[in-house]
Amino acid sequence: MISRREFLRGGAVAGIATTLPAGAVIAASQTRPTVAFDAICDTRYEEGDQFLRAVSSQAYRVHGLDNDPGSVMPAITAAVAEGRAITGLTTDAALLLAEQLAFAEGYALTYKGVHKHLSTDQIEHQLTLGQRWQESIKPALLEADSAWPEVIAKLMITVTPDTEALVEKRLTASASRHPESPGHLVSWILQIGRAHV
Repeated sequence: MISRREFLRGGAVAGIATTLPAGAVIAASQTRPTVAFDAICDTRYEEGDQFLRAVSSQAYRVHGLDNDPGSVMPAITAAVAEGRAITGLTTDAALLLAEQLAFAEGYALTYKGVHKHLSTDQIEHQLTLGQRWQESIKPALLEADSAWPEVIAKLMITVTPDTEALVEKRLTASASRHPESPGHLVSWILQIGRAHV
């Protein structure tokens, strides 16, 4: 059954198609995510709010977490029941719960980013993902400063099933730490049927 969001998106594309040349509609559709996904973020922190703002227009559903890492469970259960990929910017505890719930249903961690502040003005990003994303993400993260969650969200929006070998990259960048930041967050993608990170 088609969802309300898919129905509305289809109507919007049909309306645009009547006023634009055919090539413009094709080009516009190529920037859309190729995999339906839910997004989960820890909105107790500014980084989570930034991630939420950047990903909300593309995600099928967006879920904000509260103080209890267990609040991730209903969101994971709903996404898994409908077969959607799941992305997140959370604490390690929330990722651990999400991964265990999804793993039982054939999901695997296909991307993981560890974002750790080394000081009040420096952050280390440790990314494990397909090689094709490395070169596109590196300059953006180096220049992002405290807007790094938005760069990570844009990377995750473009997620597709990846058959490339996963590699680990570390890069250190200048980034102001928000006063309420935990100093350590993880970004991640859970998808059906891939080897674990």
